[in-house]
Amino acid sequence: MNSPGAIGTNATPGPGFIVIDGPESGKNCDGERPTPSTPRNAPPTDEETAMYRRTQFSTLSALLAAAICSVSAASAAEAGDFPSGTYTDADITIAFDGDGHYRGSQKGAIEVEGTYTVKGDRVQFTDTNGPWACPMQQIGTYDWKVAGQHLTFSKVTDACKERVNGLTPHAWTKQG
Repeated sequence: MNSPGAIGTNATPGPGFIVIDGPESGKNCDGERPTPSTPRNAPPTDEETAMYRRTQFSTLSALLAAAICSVSAASAAEAGDFPSGTYTDADITIAFDGDGHYRGSQKGAIEVEGTYTVKGDRVQFTDTNGPWACPMQQIGTYDWKVAGQHLTFSKVTDACKERVNGLTPHAWTKQG
């Protein structure tokens, strides 16, 4: 007796099956022996070689695209972690808009505006306008950290002493 699901000698294979044992061995359900387009030990045709290369190129392209998307997504996620919003220390306020622009003010008067870029826990500042603005060629690079409502900066490199002195000696407290 055959076990459930087993094909015995009395069983009739369904469509697409090839008989693997018995007098009809190697024949499909139509009673024909399938013939491969190329014998097993023959070298591949030019068309098969071209198809193989296209398949490998497509696979490589897909993997490369996935890797680029992963890196881009990771960079975007890291940049998205930077805490946009308004921060104060005494009478000085610095506001980060979340789109790469910042504005520093004192008692409501705008003193410096600029752009910032974030990669992981590192931020770069470039002042663009205002009486406190450093020359544009002086890009300041800082590590940033958030603890609760407090944002702190640690200088990595910055030739603009005024910006260093304005950003680093204290914690900025988030407003609102």
